Parts: sequence; C-alpha cells; structure tokens
Amino acid sequence: MASHESIKNKSRPKLPLPAVLIGGVGGGFLLLTAFLETVADRDFSIPEREILKIGDQGPDVAELQNTLRKKAPQCYQSSVTGFYGEATERGVKCIQDVMHFPVPEKDGRWGPKTESRFNTDSHFQIKK
Repeated sequence: MASHESIKNKSRPKLPLPAVLIGGVGGGFLLLTAFLETVADRDFSIPEREILKIGDQGPDVAELQNTLRKKAPQCYQSSVTGFYGEATERGVKCIQDVMHFPVPEKDGRWGPKTESRFNTDSHFQIKK
C-alpha cells in the first residue's frame, strides 16, 4: 500500500462534470461539458522553506551569503563559503536588527519571516 505522502504527491486526474444543458434560442439547447479539479483535491499548503542556521552548509547557504553581500553589505562583508558560521549569523542578526525584529526573534536564523521582510525592506534594495 502506498504511503500517504506518495499518494498526496501524485498528480490527480481531472474529474469530468456531468453534462450541463443550457437553454438556447428557438428551442435548441447547448450542451456544455466541463472538467474540474475539485477543491478537495487541491493542495493549498505553502511549501515551507528550510530555516538556515549555524552549522548548515551547502548551496542554499552560499546563495544566502551572496545575496547578503550584494544587498546588505553593511551587515555582511565576509566571504561566500557555503558554511553558515558565526559571520553569517552576525550578518543575519544585523539584518533582523535593522528591520526592528523583537528581541526574541533576533536569533540569527534565516527563515521565511526574515527572508520575506528582507526582500521587501527598502534598506536592502540594490540601488540602480
């Protein structure tokens, strides 16, 4: 038996609706058939991006570091290494400070909230 996860990720076929008759002019009828993917079958969940933190490494960290160097040089001037160390954590804390995050949220971790605010904050827009 397939797991719930593998069933959830399979594409679902569109379900045919019953034919619908729509009244026409002069006694004629128009036959309308439509296909609909039911709302119950849709996956409305937003994929949650992984939270990056001290000790993480890989291309996601390198991409973050490169973005910080370009858009937040006042907070991050270190090398792009692909390793989330103390320099990256300090840079993220600086960004969270500039964006006035409350103290408990200035944790130096890069998650959906920090990323979303960073991408819309005028302090971190590349000047043209």
